[in-house]
Amino acid sequence: MKMPETRYSAIVLTLALIVTGCASTTPLLTSSPDGEALCSWQDVQLYINFDAGRVDQCDVGDEGFHLTILPEATPINPSPWYAFQLRSDSHQTVRLSLSYPGFKHRYPANISHDREHWSRLPRENIHINQDGDEAVLTIPLTRDPVYVSAQELVTKTDYQQWIEMSLGAFPFLTTTSLGNSVLGTEIIKLESPATTQNRQGTIMLVGRQHPPEVSGAFSFFAFAEELLGSSLLARRFRKSFSVVMVPVLNPDGVRAGNWRLNANGKDLNRDWGPFTEPETQLMRDELVRINDGGRDELALFLDFHSTFKNVIYTQTDDVQTRPHNFATRWHNAMINAGPDIGLLRQGSHNTDRPTSKAYVYKTYGTAAITVEMHENENRKTIREFSRMAAREMMKILLADNAKTTENQIGG
Repeated sequence: MKMPETRYSAIVLTLALIVTGCASTTPLLTSSPDGEALCSWQDVQLYINFDAGRVDQCDVGDEGFHLTILPEATPINPSPWYAFQLRSDSHQTVRLSLSYPGFKHRYPANISHDREHWSRLPRENIHINQDGDEAVLTIPLTRDPVYVSAQELVTKTDYQQWIEMSLGAFPFLTTTSLGNSVLGTEIIKLESPATTQNRQGTIMLVGRQHPPEVSGAFSFFAFAEELLGSSLLARRFRKSFSVVMVPVLNPDGVRAGNWRLNANGKDLNRDWGPFTEPETQLMRDELVRINDGGRDELALFLDFHSTFKNVIYTQTDDVQTRPHNFATRWHNAMINAGPDIGLLRQGSHNTDRPTSKAYVYKTYGTAAITVEMHENENRKTIREFSRMAAREMMKILLADNAKTTENQIGG
């Protein structure tokens, strides 16, 4: 399968060279039966029978479709996801009104004919009302089906393909099952074990706690590929540091096209501490395994997300982390190395909530950082930035390791 330039060029290039609880809930129309349209207007059919397909109500009128987009539960972070496919027997233009009761239109429409090559619907084809709670899309159709989605579709098949390609390209990489999600979906862990006796710890990467956050997934892919690559820096790093990666922690939410939550209606990144959900319980147990008295104890924890800006959420400057002052040093290094994406650093974000970042630091004293990519950032820029970020991280940790070794010898 050919991988798309806009989504997975980083994977292709790298591999070629060597991957709240809630007050109320709403029933979901997660898919229509195979082969059956959710609704039709004239000779245009609308389908959601694919992973991440999501429309909560479909009505038709004289002018076209009226789609209602609802959250899986309330209250909820306003990340109104939609994804559907249109099929037509003729060349024509169709009008779709997307209504968000109690919320506002957030994600610009992305369109694709093959789910590999994506483009933004032109601005002139999108009209948002004054209140922001309704968007009218005008979409030209041919006889080829077209996908329309809030962000690019990155679902189970895409993760499976990335994992398989990674295993094929990087023979030192192993894959095991952490366990299963609420609905029994397997959650995969990839691991690159350190190869020297003088092991310095484990770097953990986690992705996709929140289903719509696709730009974070792109960042995860590129960052991981740089760590696994054939550069001298990466090979030196992997000798001393193990790497553990969980690409998608909320597979049920991704499949359902959820705005935020898992299949039990819980925000996984508010469950690190209560650990009421099987997904976060698996992460808790994995962290215990890593830190169980061995020499591969946790050295750094990175959790990849998306938001309205490019930002890293870290610990505050007044606390001690291991590695010492890592967040400040890494942030400065990334700003100096470029590309310039206006990267911010915020140390006081959600410190009182049971997030992955807060839990890992409080429990292990390790620097734990949430990496947030702007949801509309250029995908090529995300790839370049994330690979650079991985390089700068490796440089800092290797330099710290060298100083520690020198001090031990000197002592």
